[in-house]
Amino acid sequence: MPPGCLLLSSTTVAASATTSAAIVVECLKNCITAMYSLKLNMLAVDQVYPLSSDLSASLDKLDILPPDFKGKTKMKEWTS
Repeated sequence: MPPGCLLLSSTTVAASATTSAAIVVECLKNCITAMYSLKLNMLAVDQVYPLSSDLSASLDKLDILPPDFKGKTKMKEWTS
């Protein structure tokens, strides 16, 4: 393999890992936000739905989870 291709492939892997880490952080942030909103008794649909929707969207972006991951499917049930 030419050296340029090796450098390009390692750069792509590093960028992919950075992107995955950023999406994991986004999922964690959305999960914590939703959890604390429920602990603060924010129970109205107009308060909880946007947070649940954000969490569901961030879980969908995460490629390392299988499509049938229980958390993903449960969030889709709740937001639909």
